[in-house]
This record gives sequence, structure tokens and C-alpha cells, in this order.
Amino acid sequence: MTSFTDARRLDAVEQLVTLAAEAGLSMPHLAMAFATPHPAVSSALLGARTMAQLDDLLNGVDTVLSDDVLDRIDEISAPGTDVGTLDQAYVPPALLDVRLRRRSPQITGCHLR
Repeated sequence: MTSFTDARRLDAVEQLVTLAAEAGLSMPHLAMAFATPHPAVSSALLGARTMAQLDDLLNGVDTVLSDDVLDRIDEISAPGTDVGTLDQAYVPPALLDVRLRRRSPQITGCHLR
């Protein structure tokens, strides 16, 4: 369980907390808005344990991150890396080309409400 005591990871989390606050978002909304529109992500697990948490996450379903916020996330944790040890042998093309990490605004997905 060294990931909870790793200074690099804790620093990254603190930077993401600051970024979320500056963007006027909660951390769960930042995380879901980052993960769900990514072309390589087919689904995201909400992880809500209570109805209040589920309601909060669903209230943020339409959150769209600006390119500036996405670029700052990439600066905090470079695409294709783990702040800790990288244990990924396959490197998807979207990690090498930023254009592949942004969905076209014309593409829409299904949203549960």
C-alpha cells in the first residue's frame, strides 16, 4: 500500500484538487469529465455508495473540460504514465497524439438521467 504514502502521487492529487477548485468543479466531477469523453474509455464506474453521491455525480454528467484544463491535467500527469511506476506495456495511440484524446463536439454519447 505504498501508493498512499508516495509523495509524488500525493503532490499530483494536491495539484488536481487545486485545478478542480480553480475550474469550479468538485474532484468527482473533474474525474468523470476527464474520463467519460475520452475516446479510449468505453465506460466509467461511478463508485457511488449513497444516493446523494450518485445524484451529485449525475448532476455533473454534462460537465465539459476546456482544452486549458485538459492540458493542465496532462502537465500534472503526462498521458500514458502513472505518477508512480508505469506497468503498461502497450501504449495506445491516443497517448502519443493529443488530437486523439479529444472527441469531436459532433460526437455525442448516451447519458442516463
